[in-house]
Amino acid sequence: TVDVEAPLEVLPLMARAGSAIPTLAPDVDTLNDFDGTSANVTTMGQRAGELHWWAFPTEAGGDAAGEAWDGAHLEVTGGRQMSLQDSNNAGGGVPRQFVVQLAGLGHLGVWGLKRAGSWMEVAEGGGDAWAADHEL
Repeated sequence: TVDVEAPLEVLPLMARAGSAIPTLAPDVDTLNDFDGTSANVTTMGQRAGELHWWAFPTEAGGDAAGEAWDGAHLEVTGGRQMSLQDSNNAGGGVPRQFVVQLAGLGHLGVWGLKRAGSWMEVAEGGGDAWAADHEL
């Protein structure tokens, strides 16, 4: 049994070390693809080109892995190497952006990519970049 403080405004998240969990973009408000007349609502369809991951590498080796509902796969090895496979793009589908948030790796740097201020800058920038948000 684990006792965790859980104020009403904060959802506690329990994740097994070594897991990588695919998620929707954090700013998606609804799964319904309505006509988009409300400027304050972000639909899943508006973020269809993005796949977000929360990765929780093991403390011992820094490894994590997971598979999305459509076969996309993320693997983190040693806390420093990342492999992304997008089956959605394999058959001529539209390439997606991957936004990966790694928990507990404050020392992370990504060779060859510019650093952005946040995941949102990476997602909206359309280019290859990385960010070290500390929200996880």
